Amino acid sequence: MVRKDEKIIDAAKRTLNRELDLLKNPIFLSENFYDFNVIKRFMSVFYIKTGDLPKVNPDDVFGSKWMTFNEIDKNIDSFIPTFRVAFEILKKKTKFR
Repeated sequence: MVRKDEKIIDAAKRTLNRELDLLKNPIFLSENFYDFNVIKRFMSVFYIKTGDLPKVNPDDVFGSKWMTFNEIDKNIDSFIPTFRVAFEILKKKTKFR
């Protein structure tokens, strides 16, 4: 969530730091309005590349599991709709595989 008077990139950095203890500059991919079962959301999609080991914040991330790109792709139907949209954007706009 973006706070009042906060830039989207700053919200992404703040969230990345809080949830995964990473101080990185996210790379912007896309933003758009999406309709998820009659709920419209504005969503910005970023990604990072890092060699640092993330430290999951248990107060923000529940039931996490590390997966490869291919494992996510094979199990994409088990993810929430917002993640599925973000993952498709990531696949189209980057060279991950």
